[in-house]
Amino acid sequence: MAIRILIHGCAGRMGQALLARASQHKKLRIIGGAERAGHAALGKPLLGGALAAPLAAFADEKLDGIVDFSAPQAAVQAAQLCARQQWFLVSGTTGFTPAQTRKLKTAARQTALLHAGNMSLAVHVLAALVRQASSFLRENWDVEIVEAHHRFKQDAPSGTALLLHEAAAQGRKQKLGAELGRRGARKASHIGVHAVRGGTLVGRHEVLFAGEGESLRLVHEAQNRDVFADGALRAAAWLHRKPPGFYRFADMLTTRRK
Repeated sequence: MAIRILIHGCAGRMGQALLARASQHKKLRIIGGAERAGHAALGKPLLGGALAAPLAAFADEKLDGIVDFSAPQAAVQAAQLCARQQWFLVSGTTGFTPAQTRKLKTAARQTALLHAGNMSLAVHVLAALVRQASSFLRENWDVEIVEAHHRFKQDAPSGTALLLHEAAAQGRKQKLGAELGRRGARKASHIGVHAVRGGTLVGRHEVLFAGEGESLRLVHEAQNRDVFADGALRAAAWLHRKPPGFYRFADMLTTRRK
């Protein structure tokens, strides 16, 4: 039987990509799409023929899970609904406050919840490479992370930049600490993070390791949103019937390798 999912944030760029790619997924079936109250897409047909509706309209629907690319507060509401209904949640939403992240983890006590700031397989390979490089290049090496996205992206730095920042800090075995575009001399222990916004850029992330007389650059660039949609749908198929818990994209990759 196909896994029945709802796309939350269906009118957004990622929502549209998910609807388009889901039709090609053998294990998943889209039941509908949800958008926030008052959104212009409500009541209009989505790809595949379903109508967009508020999230609350699906409370009694027979679903297995939700794939969410919305906004932080909307994602928290989706997580709380999933906890009540025992649906899984895959969320690629970014920009959560610490309090909102705690609410996600509270919901994960009752259902399976996977959150990732980036759903690309290659980005998580990049994070592993950054962690390894950072462990080798410690003394007299500076680390700078530069990310670029389209002009409409709300959060800065991106969730992916924060993922890479965490990986670099883990490699150095140091506490998280970033300076976002700071002027002047940088402390040796700090990892610089910079956000660029413009045009229709899908997403580019570069990690620069700068030493004395040499440098190393690790770069990932997404050409389209299909890579993120495919990763999120893969995560949904993997998360189905998992026990309650707060999962990361890396958990899926580690399991698939075993």
